[in-house]
Amino acid sequence: MPFTIAFHRMPRLCDGNMRCEPGDAAGFDAEPWRFAADDCLRHRVNLEEGLRWARNAVSKPGIGVGNLAKQSTLARLQEANRRPDDAKRSMERAMALPGTTPVDIPMHGRALQDEGRERDGLEVIKSNAKRFPGRWPVHVGFARGYAGTGDDRTALVHARKALALAPDEGNRRNLEGLIKPFEERAAAKPPPAPLPTPGGPPGHRAPRRMRRSPNGRPAVAPAAPRARRA
Repeated sequence: MPFTIAFHRMPRLCDGNMRCEPGDAAGFDAEPWRFAADDCLRHRVNLEEGLRWARNAVSKPGIGVGNLAKQSTLARLQEANRRPDDAKRSMERAMALPGTTPVDIPMHGRALQDEGRERDGLEVIKSNAKRFPGRWPVHVGFARGYAGTGDDRTALVHARKALALAPDEGNRRNLEGLIKPFEERAAAKPPPAPLPTPGGPPGHRAPRRMRRSPNGRPAVAPAAPRARRA
C-alpha cells in the first residue's frame, strides 16, 4: 500500500545533523558547511550558528576555502546578523580574489536578489562589467539581474548581446531559451512614456516672464531715447 513520508522544517533537520555529527565526514569538507549555512540563511533560522558554519566553510583549518561562493554566504550571514562592516570587508576580499570569474560575481548578485535585495544585487552585477569588460558572461549576468528588478526590456538587450558573443552552440541554445520569456514579458508591458522636451514641443515658444521692480510692481521698460533735431 503506497504511503507518503513528509519532512517538515527541513532546515531544522539539517541544523541538527551538522550540530550533532561534527566528527562525521561532512565536518571535514567545506561544502557541507556552506550548504548548512545557506540553508539557515534561506529559511531565516539559526542565523548565529549559520554564521559560524559559514566561517568554517571559509577559514576552518584544513578544509576552509575562501572562494567567492563561500565568501558570499559568509557576507550575507554577517549582514543578517547585523554586521554590515564585516559583510562589506568579506565581499571586498572575495571580489579581489584572483580566482574570481565573470560567472561567479553575478551568482552573488542573484543570491541577493533572491533575498529581496533586487537593487543591491544589480549593483554587484554591475561591478562585474568593471572587472571583466567585454566578456559575454557579463551580459548574461546583466540580463538576469535586470530581469530580477522587473526591467525585461533592458534584460532583453543584454541577453541578445550575450547571444551574439556566446562561444558555443550549447550556450547559444540556453540564451535563446532565456530570451523568449523576456520578449513575451516585454511585449506585454506598455512602452515607457517619452521624456518631456525641455521648453515644450518643437515650435513652442515659452511665454515671456514679466520682470518686476523691487517694490513688486511690473517693471516698465524705459522709453527709447528721441533723436535730437539738428
